[in-house]
Amino acid sequence: MLLFRLFLTLPRLTLTCLFCALSMCCNASYAENIIHLVSAEYPPYFGAGLPHGGAVTNIVVQAFRHSDYQVKVQFLPWARALSEVRAGNVDGIIALPNSNSREDESSLAFSTPINTLQIGFYKQRDRGIEFKELTELKSFKIGSVRGISNPLEITAANLNTLESLDDITNLRKLAIGRLDLVLTDKMVGKFLLENRLSDMRIALNWQGNVVANRDQHLALSRKRAGFEKKLQAFNDGLKQMALDGSLKELINQAGLEMPQNHIN
Repeated sequence: MLLFRLFLTLPRLTLTCLFCALSMCCNASYAENIIHLVSAEYPPYFGAGLPHGGAVTNIVVQAFRHSDYQVKVQFLPWARALSEVRAGNVDGIIALPNSNSREDESSLAFSTPINTLQIGFYKQRDRGIEFKELTELKSFKIGSVRGISNPLEITAANLNTLESLDDITNLRKLAIGRLDLVLTDKMVGKFLLENRLSDMRIALNWQGNVVANRDQHLALSRKRAGFEKKLQAFNDGLKQMALDGSLKELINQAGLEMPQNHIN
């Protein structure tokens, strides 16, 4: 009762300052628990129009939730999304294969793997393109996406790759004969042909060879304060999901591939 009476006798300005200070502390604490991520359009893994932002986005959100982090995602073109995270303007990107480039190693910190991509080619269905060695494809015009690093196998073969803004643009070019092959993930191409480019579904198909299996990772900017703590929180959450079976359940529901390096 005495404390209550003393509280009532405080000057109004003092009370206002006290409430403002408490509010600022609460807001600062809340802000520290928000992870700002960017993402490109790479369905069915992630995309603005997909349920939960895509299967991989959902996994990232659930993993961070184990450590009481909230995730906010902004969808951008690949090149701009990578520029934002490399510059440290956001916390990170959903998600990225480890490119083994010096630029990415110095600017990004990669999580434990989330899922695995099967990288290969789409072609015109009536073209019988077969190969045993990638060097056999040197005379072909191959579409790739600006901002996405090609597998080391493609770079080493010194193939003729032509960049476009996204996979949809490349598949459209393939359909009208401006490209011979499109380099992409098998499930991305399948999703786009079934859902976004259904008029080309009969004309285009998966070539058959898997050029590379690439694990996808959450990638955080090393320029952001506290990135180590956030990365550890994500890895811990992902491990917990692996242990309780929820990670495998989400991956199976979406028809994705489990990561090559399984989480223990």
